Amino acid sequence: MIPIPSPEELLPGFWRIVLPLPFELSKINVFLVRLHDGMMLVDCGISAGDSFSALQSSLSQIGFDLSSITKILLTHFHPDHIGLAPLIHSASNAPMFMHRADVAHLNAINRNGTRESWMHHIVVESGVPGGLAESIESCSADPDFQLAALPSVIPVEGGEVLDTALGPVELVWTPGHSPGHICLYFRESKTLVTGDHVLPKISPNITWSKDSDALGDYLASLDKIGAYDVSLAVPSHGEPFADLAGRVNELKQHHVNRCAQILAALVRGSETAHQLVCELWPRKLSPIHHWFALFEVLAHLEYLRRRDQVVFEVDRGICKWRNIK
Repeated sequence: MIPIPSPEELLPGFWRIVLPLPFELSKINVFLVRLHDGMMLVDCGISAGDSFSALQSSLSQIGFDLSSITKILLTHFHPDHIGLAPLIHSASNAPMFMHRADVAHLNAINRNGTRESWMHHIVVESGVPGGLAESIESCSADPDFQLAALPSVIPVEGGEVLDTALGPVELVWTPGHSPGHICLYFRESKTLVTGDHVLPKISPNITWSKDSDALGDYLASLDKIGAYDVSLAVPSHGEPFADLAGRVNELKQHHVNRCAQILAALVRGSETAHQLVCELWPRKLSPIHHWFALFEVLAHLEYLRRRDQVVFEVDRGICKWRNIK
């Protein structure tokens, strides 16, 4: 088990709990919030390795156990955030809440094994060669990355205000990293739980979809969250930080630069999403990171397509892109 810091009380009645992850990020922050009738757990960690025992140990250090949890709030549907949710729900009988868009997305993925066929189609259409395509698809089937079915999860819309011992907390819908990502804003303390929407050191991956402008949604969500009066931003990965506005501007500029890089690469002759990944990330990526980079590129291509800057055609099952400016 990797060294995990002890729980940290960031505000009275608000704890950060660090749990291990079995991949490069290595750790995730989940949060415990005191309610008037128990405790709310914000995110649950991954269902792998030492995560569950680390959670139990951290709760014990604070003076609680799983039975103390009376509400589970999930910022989004990714496996490092919802993996342990069914187990915690079963042990605590606490109701679970997640944005309706992520509830629908998770249900669609888990229905009839659609995730595997969908992944195969996207990888092949993006021009990924056979061996690497097989490795990427194997990653998507890895138990560490499986998406848990959530029994009886209650959908939220965003805009709800929950009563806590720290005062009211607003659920802020911030789509982009996932369709239903939510942040939590504690107005009285000017504290924002940013989830994966704003991270201090890395740019969050965008959950690409042909049916939505995920990058456009993400940039609009950055503007939305940047308007909040925030003294402390608390992310799911990395340390709490103070300058939310500065970090929002950095992330917006990153995506402006990425769009420019993609347009320039298309002019130089790249055609497929896979070729763009290889040009934008010249170092060799692991299959899982090639997968993430592929979706990053696809999200930017869809953003540019909707703004009449690129077009594509399908040639023998491969999607080929062209800069039209």
